Amino acid sequence: MKRVVYRAVLIVISLVGITNIVDSIIASNMADASTSGLTMSATINPSSTITINSNSVTLDITPSASGTLKSSDALTVSAYTNTNYDCNVTMTASSSSLVSGANSIPTLATGTTYTDATFTNDSWGYKIGTNGEYKSVLAGEGANAIKTISSMTGGTANTTDIFFAAKLTPATKPGTYTNTVTFASTCVPPISTYMQDVTAFELNYRMPNEGDTITLRDKRDEKEYLIGKLADGKYWMLDNLALDPTAVSLATLQGNTNASDTELGYLKNGGGSTSDQYATAGVANWTSGDGSYSAPLINTASANTTVTSYGPGSGKVGVYYNFCAASAGSYCYGNNDTSSGTSSGNSTSDICPSSWRMPSGYGGEYTALIVAYNLVYDDDLGGYRDGGRQTGLKYNLSTPLSGFFNDGSVHNQGTYGYYWSSTRVDNRYMYIMDVNNSVVGEDYYYYRYSANSVRCVFDS
Repeated sequence: MKRVVYRAVLIVISLVGITNIVDSIIASNMADASTSGLTMSATINPSSTITINSNSVTLDITPSASGTLKSSDALTVSAYTNTNYDCNVTMTASSSSLVSGANSIPTLATGTTYTDATFTNDSWGYKIGTNGEYKSVLAGEGANAIKTISSMTGGTANTTDIFFAAKLTPATKPGTYTNTVTFASTCVPPISTYMQDVTAFELNYRMPNEGDTITLRDKRDEKEYLIGKLADGKYWMLDNLALDPTAVSLATLQGNTNASDTELGYLKNGGGSTSDQYATAGVANWTSGDGSYSAPLINTASANTTVTSYGPGSGKVGVYYNFCAASAGSYCYGNNDTSSGTSSGNSTSDICPSSWRMPSGYGGEYTALIVAYNLVYDDDLGGYRDGGRQTGLKYNLSTPLSGFFNDGSVHNQGTYGYYWSSTRVDNRYMYIMDVNNSVVGEDYYYYRYSANSVRCVFDS
């Protein structure tokens, strides 16, 4: 009888720990009585360290016909960051295979997790924690996400145990197989949670490219909105505004809304001296045909209704606002209007979060979007052709066909979308952006007493 002897396979994984810091550069222009145009800059280096409890992992495995699985002792990776920075700890292998001369041991198949029982013969992998499942070891910067450290828990060390394993049969030739695995901690300043706090630097850092999106919250009611960078280079809400000012205290509105305290007081009082004077129908505020009206009008009945929409946004209708309400009480009869209903200039205050505002209309930001997305005017359709394609304006701005509210009811919901601008036409009308299944129009205008949708753009 011939005796079969399986020679051991030695696996040596060299381990390296490094820290990558993303620095923030702040530049500002400062001047005093004797200097002008002095530029000051500062580099902020967040404190971050990463350590590992060993410089190498060694597995000495004797193959067997059915496969011998062996796991390493725990490799403890410790990462630390100071507060105010978010860090991602990643693991990068120099190769996805263990190599011995011309021979190699491939990693487990990607996109699948494995247990001890399902571990593939003649392959290697890793798992996080004793109860974790094995995964493939990927090569490339940041390929294996190990741990995320939130700025909220900064100031304390975060430890993670990692186990490497291999399962071998005689099909793997004896030898010493090696690889180098690098652990890195990459830290960035966390983006603000709220729309009111976010800065241009943060938006540009998180959304450097057209089509990038993030989600932010409104401090006033904690509602979330998808934010996107569009082809005009600006940052837009991709959901309709859904703030109900009647459900939020005046103190919460003040300081968090793009309007003055006086204007918000007028809005909160419903255009009068009591809190219940909000209009219930737009027509009730249209007096003698002279363009004047007094009370803010809002309608929230279908705020969460999802209608025909385009793009990545929620497709919800949001809240309908007449222009008195959309302008946060700043563009109402008895306020900025004269007794004849005329107004001076465009609206500069609105219901948008502070640091955000309603876009300008015809000849302004709505027009710039049409130009940025290369829409072509169609005389027969009376607007710019835009079928909601991924390259189009409607898709990227993600506009629901939310309709409008007037005379006590909703009209054209699912057929048209009407979006206020801050641009005045005359004593009765404001420019809007009109959207339907076929076209987009930025030169449309509508009565200020009608209640339409509001979108906000970052006030950069």
